[in-house]
Amino acid sequence: MTALKQRYLKAMGIEVWVRKGLVAASAMPGSEDTVLPEPGLDSASVRLGIIVYEGLGVVFAMPQEDRVAACHRLCNDIALAMTGRESAGKASELKCEASSGVPPGEVVNEKLPGLPPRIIAFGDLAREYFHGGALNEVVQRHDKLVLGAPDLNEIVARPVIKRDIWQGLLKLQGA
Repeated sequence: MTALKQRYLKAMGIEVWVRKGLVAASAMPGSEDTVLPEPGLDSASVRLGIIVYEGLGVVFAMPQEDRVAACHRLCNDIALAMTGRESAGKASELKCEASSGVPPGEVVNEKLPGLPPRIIAFGDLAREYFHGGALNEVVQRHDKLVLGAPDLNEIVARPVIKRDIWQGLLKLQGA
């Protein structure tokens, strides 16, 4: 088992033996520096958070306010496992107001070219616009590979789900 997989499993709460000197994913420098957009989604808009890491994009429905920090740490841990690099990522927000008259799918199609080649879409809303497939399935969308994953709130609330998405992450990494 590689050190990268060991760090990821440890971040998921699965006990592993780690060599001295490895930095825990949750202790990444700058992991608290990036401020995620405020949570919330009203019925008249589509609002998704996006964190761009080197080689990986993470798209998600905005987490519950009390879970923002935990969700951000989880995204950083997944990025570390997928890219092998410690990074806080660059957070942004994708908004599509119903009053704008522009369909959310069009806004997503405009955003896709600027995202990394591999994307993880967390939650039903993100999967609907970026993925379109089943959970833990990797699909090709334009020139991007996109993994559909459960909602970040659900993963934080029920850590056992992390084991289920690990297989999807391995598919995305190997694709």
